[in-house]
Amino acid sequence: MEVLRTSDNRFVDLPGYDFTANYVDDLQDYEGLRVHYLDQGAEGANRIFLCLQGEPTWAYLYRRMIPVFSNSGARVVVPDWLGFGRSDKPVDDPVYTFNFHREVGSSEHHFGCARLGRYFGTYLTSRSTKPVFPIDCHEYGNPSWS
Repeated sequence: MEVLRTSDNRFVDLPGYDFTANYVDDLQDYEGLRVHYLDQGAEGANRIFLCLQGEPTWAYLYRRMIPVFSNSGARVVVPDWLGFGRSDKPVDDPVYTFNFHREVGSSEHHFGCARLGRYFGTYLTSRSTKPVFPIDCHEYGNPSWS
């Protein structure tokens, strides 16, 4: 699959967005597709907030919430969907369907669509005995506590 990868210099000096980028690129059947996520706060924190966004937004949506959560002593993880933000963007328009995201979600890593949260939730809970609090914020900015 041909993809575009947005240069990191395109994300320099965004107001309120000075977070370190992290990437996953080993998804079964989607090897080579790079998915971006933020991981802020202490790894051994007592609480973990998993922040998901609706399409077409990306981790920038949470730029004001991340410091509040991490300053409270929590760890905050915010992945970007494939095709959005710092994640790779498939070139072919027909790729951008619900089915594509669902199929990516059915990979061994359960990545994409609603399972994006399950992948990171599993990733986090396998490395911590602390509770994970998922937050889903849609493009209109109304948080939905899962």
